[in-house]
Amino acid sequence: MHMYASLLLIKQLFFGLIGNSLTSLGTPISKETVHNKAPITADIRRNAKQIQLAKSIRNILQLLALSRSSKLCPMNLLITICARKGSKGLHLKNIRPLCGKPLIIHSIEVALGWQNQAIKTKEIIVSTDSDEISNIAKAAGAKVPFIRPSHLANDSSGKLPVISHAIEFLEKEKNEQYDLVLDLDPTAPIRSFKDLDVGLEEYLSKKPDICFSVTKARKNPYFNMVEKDKGGIVNTVKQLPNTHPLTRQSSPTVWDMNASVYFYNPYFLRKKPSSLWEGKTACFEMPALSAYDIDTELDFSIVEMIMKKHLLKDKQL
Repeated sequence: MHMYASLLLIKQLFFGLIGNSLTSLGTPISKETVHNKAPITADIRRNAKQIQLAKSIRNILQLLALSRSSKLCPMNLLITICARKGSKGLHLKNIRPLCGKPLIIHSIEVALGWQNQAIKTKEIIVSTDSDEISNIAKAAGAKVPFIRPSHLANDSSGKLPVISHAIEFLEKEKNEQYDLVLDLDPTAPIRSFKDLDVGLEEYLSKKPDICFSVTKARKNPYFNMVEKDKGGIVNTVKQLPNTHPLTRQSSPTVWDMNASVYFYNPYFLRKKPSSLWEGKTACFEMPALSAYDIDTELDFSIVEMIMKKHLLKDKQL
């Protein structure tokens, strides 16, 4: 039986059991039956059936709850790729050629190619303030339903308001409704379909407001990251009570946010948060090669070298 037909049958069975139970559950044993063993036996059997019925209803409720949080109920997915024309560190980096393609196209291609049985439909949009980026994105297969407002496209604009604007526009102007939002940052192009699968699995398991990608940190604030206090004394950024780790391996595990993949609960975005730390967070780990987020010429050269040297084969780390 097809899984959706099975789910419908479960729902119908559940409501049928509820209806049938209304006339029988909780019916008391009458005084007249006390002196008659046969009716008492019948009442006992009836009560036993009621207990079994209650267990069946409980099991069905558990199955329905599981189906809502698992891959039995595919979701409507919105994938956002946010790329403005201005960049302080690297001029026009979002459309700068990387291995023969504008940088943004690498993220669009991953979004187009990713398939997962938890996803029913997906819409891929680019939020940009640039006509040039818009034309490149459309030619690559993404949609550009609007030009981003200027107040969301300056150097001080955060990413969350940009994504909140996108979902608000689509749900209001296009009458769309989404179950999940996935944001792919074009400046972190080294990611694989497997990374997206792992991230989605973590999101479905933990049910956070946001689940973002990380890589193992190369430095550790408990061991080899330091700061100065007001008096100029240097100490590690974080300390453990009554001890200092002697090795990186004995220090608490920390991660770098690699700015590549973000899964959002649309409800969280509709509240228009200013920071991701306003919500319940979770993370999932990506391979070390995914740690590079392009902000400088050096970053760009490293990412290009990795891809050209075929350390990344078909985007599968």
